[in-house]
Amino acid sequence: MFSFSSLELPIVGAPMAGGVSTPELAAAVSAAGGLGFVAGGYLSAESLAEQIQKTRALTDLPFGVNLFMPVTDEQLPSDADKQLTEFATALETVGQQLEAQLGEAKASVESEARVFDELIQVCVSQAVAVVTFTFGCPATELVRRLKDSGSLVGVTVTKPEDAVVAAQAGADFLCVQGPAAGGHQSTFSVSDELNQLPLLQLVAKIRSVCSLPLIAAGGIRTAAQVRELLDAGAVAVEIGTPLLLADEAGTSATQREVLQSLERETVLTRAFTGRFARAIKNSWAERYHETAPAIYPGVHEITAPLRRAAASTGEHEWTHIWAGEPYTGLAAGPAAKILRQIAPTTNSETD
Repeated sequence: MFSFSSLELPIVGAPMAGGVSTPELAAAVSAAGGLGFVAGGYLSAESLAEQIQKTRALTDLPFGVNLFMPVTDEQLPSDADKQLTEFATALETVGQQLEAQLGEAKASVESEARVFDELIQVCVSQAVAVVTFTFGCPATELVRRLKDSGSLVGVTVTKPEDAVVAAQAGADFLCVQGPAAGGHQSTFSVSDELNQLPLLQLVAKIRSVCSLPLIAAGGIRTAAQVRELLDAGAVAVEIGTPLLLADEAGTSATQREVLQSLERETVLTRAFTGRFARAIKNSWAERYHETAPAIYPGVHEITAPLRRAAASTGEHEWTHIWAGEPYTGLAAGPAAKILRQIAPTTNSETD
């Protein structure tokens, strides 16, 4: 079974769903001495199996797969359909501007649960080295099933209470996500309040209530930060934003351009998907930050066609540009070079 102690570099490539994570990126991170990841979020079972196979064709080293826990009916407000319909109406002007159709305004989560079960079966049948979960914690029986297939199982948490839940479920390790992380915050419930503790303090807080190995994630840009987090008790760090400009990443041309040309603040907002996510502030975030309902994946499904249309035509004011804080000054180039720039030097190298 995989162990983080076997890594040459204590760095995990964050799973970035929606096309940024590619088999090429996962393989490149693993080949550089870290642990690469295939992002299973938004994929069908067939697509996930294909990405796993492509990654294995590129490397014989271990890599992981990340899955989104499905939202349950209990997490939906009683008037979810009404809220989604009203939000869709508010978006019609953007749709007209982009000449794109909105997605269907529905709150049902039945299909999401079915797809999740199919994705689990792929991970079990493929005996993936590492499987992690975002947006919640799997049941003990599911954790055991993955372990029996040979997988190390991790859960992404944003607060100590969730760390305790994951440990009780049998998780092998935790990914501790701080508030500076780009993209979605891995709250267990869509309506959960956000953690405000900086990453270093959050790691210490979770270490005080849980003895599992910890991977620290969110806003990590330098070797000094990596060393500080390792000294604080993390066994590795996870980076996402620094890899957005990697040659192997599937980052869109629009996002690449914005990351390199605009210097703006980032915001944590529900405006794009209904879940809190950190993105570069733009017209969409400003207009819908206060009005987007806390309903996922309903908001995501309504807005996704508009965001895709905007990205395809370079309309960066009307699409999501996920990025951690800070994001300016990102380096482009091979993933291996980016990892080497962030990896802390060993004592022998500094003597």
